Amino acid sequence: MRLWSRELWRIIWLAFLGMCLGWLLGYPGFGLAAGLTLCLVYQLRQLRALFKWLTLNPHDEPPAATGMWGELFDRLYRYQKSQRITQSRLRATLARIQESSEAMRDSVVMLDRHGDLEWWNSAATDMLGLQTAHDRGQHITNLLRDPRFISYFNAREYSEPLTLTSPIDERRILQYQITLYGDDERLVMARDITRLHRLEQMRRDFVANVSHELRNPTHRSFRLSGNLRRS
Repeated sequence: MRLWSRELWRIIWLAFLGMCLGWLLGYPGFGLAAGLTLCLVYQLRQLRALFKWLTLNPHDEPPAATGMWGELFDRLYRYQKSQRITQSRLRATLARIQESSEAMRDSVVMLDRHGDLEWWNSAATDMLGLQTAHDRGQHITNLLRDPRFISYFNAREYSEPLTLTSPIDERRILQYQITLYGDDERLVMARDITRLHRLEQMRRDFVANVSHELRNPTHRSFRLSGNLRRS
């Protein structure tokens, strides 16, 4: 507020000085207009310096100025500097996340708020067939077209994972998990559970066979007696 007061008093004094000079010359109105014109020229010069700095050399030191304009330049410069530091840290963090994601066996796919592909690791290329050359920017459902995945994606209820076959290899079983983060962005992870799926199927077959044997004791006794006779 003090800077605003100083700037206002500067305008008042210039106007008063111009009016006094004009009154001495017999044209007080002309003198007042001349004083206000000087104020306008000064403000326009500072505004032009600000425009040139922000558009041509935003990373350079701010133009030299005093009063309100000097404070404005300094504040903008400090803000830009802090923003550059923040962006640098965010880029470094993103690089570390991507580097660690590359080391994962699971597929990691980053989507923007519209569901378009932004980034994915090499495992996603292997499991889902995503190609950097032409898939970036595509909507995820244009590439993963299984109706069950589309329904899962659009439902926005991701508390439970979704199990489907790989879109490029039906022998592989994948488990999808989607997480919402940031500005309605999404992280899609896919895990290869083919081996676990086969083990589970073997367990089910074993339980089914045992249950069948227990439900048919006569058949089991007949087969056992037949084996004894042959021996």
